[in-house]
Amino acid sequence: MCECPAARVGYDCGLSVLASDVSNTGVWSQVLLPSHDVYRPRAGHAAAVVIDCLYVFGGTTLNDVIDDLVVFCVNSPAAWQTVPQSEPWPTARHGHAMCSVDMQIFLFGGVLENGSSSSELWMYDVNGSGWQLIATVSTVQPPARSGHTLTAVDDNWLYVIGGRTSDGEFVSDIYMLSVDNITGAQWQRVPSRGGREADHRLTGHSAVYHNDTRSLLVFGGFSPENARFPRRSALLLSYHVDTKRWVTLSYDTAVPTMPRERAYHAAVIVGNYMIIHGGQVHVHHEDETCYDSQLYVYHLSCHVWVDFESLTDASAGMLF
Repeated sequence: MCECPAARVGYDCGLSVLASDVSNTGVWSQVLLPSHDVYRPRAGHAAAVVIDCLYVFGGTTLNDVIDDLVVFCVNSPAAWQTVPQSEPWPTARHGHAMCSVDMQIFLFGGVLENGSSSSELWMYDVNGSGWQLIATVSTVQPPARSGHTLTAVDDNWLYVIGGRTSDGEFVSDIYMLSVDNITGAQWQRVPSRGGREADHRLTGHSAVYHNDTRSLLVFGGFSPENARFPRRSALLLSYHVDTKRWVTLSYDTAVPTMPRERAYHAAVIVGNYMIIHGGQVHVHHEDETCYDSQLYVYHLSCHVWVDFESLTDASAGMLF
């Protein structure tokens, strides 16, 4: 049952919590632009946040594949910096995934310079010990892939969902690994049930962990409609980490605040909301828009897509 009765009568779900400062509500601000010497324009990179710093690794310039690690700290006057390389160091790649646990950043998979996919799991210690290749002694190894997600659960477990192998196969399997014992880290293939397996074979999707419901929320991505032509998805899937069950979350598909089918977007949880941004939305002969620049907001208690503008109305304040 929805925790917000107002949602049942058509009002925005949760217009109750105000922020003290709404002067910049709903407004994009451009941070200090890095020089090309520090940060080359790129695509297919991955990023993770540690405290107030954003770490970006790799990607492709369409001419080259990159192996740099660049950091931007919000509260640092030094702004963008390139982390000096040391040994060992991950090879250049794109289409990989990253996440952080405490002061450690984890990187998995990706497409290498020779076009093959990687199954490596790397860990970067922000406190100064550099990169370390881990899980090399694991008796179970996830197949090499790209376009997957890597998500931290309970500050202990890493979950890999979906992706695409070097031969183009879309995968639906789930792997997890505990970071409690880095030296002897072991991958586990996670059994799952519920839902249509075809809906779980995804690449270019997003995944976030919602602690209150103990669930990984997976949205969008490319799904293989047939061998040659994958289709974009607008499904919102929930994977409960304790029961290991998939559920497709239902909502009104006619509301204008709902995001359309997309892939290679970003998702984040802020308070009781999941926010979706951007993505590739092009539908040949139907909509020639390539990329979406809008924000979409999903209320995690009421299970409805809500109007972002209503959340950022200065008269109502922020809801987060």
